[in-house]
Amino acid sequence: MTDATIVAFTNHRSRYLEDFLALTAQPLSAMRVLELAEDPNASTAELARVVESDPILSVQVLRLANSASYGLSGT
Repeated sequence: MTDATIVAFTNHRSRYLEDFLALTAQPLSAMRVLELAEDPNASTAELARVVESDPILSVQVLRLANSASYGLSGT
């Protein structure tokens, strides 16, 4: 592979990832997550099932969990 090919591939992959991350979760999934968050009797397993059923929502949750604001401090 040439350097130009590698750069082109990397740029294409970055644009694809940005487009993917710009998508929004399905409205019904998002509404169900909000309902479960407010339900004191809801289990984390129920919440996990809703999140894992929506790929975009799953990516958003992972991004949030891995962000500096919510990530582990390392201490």
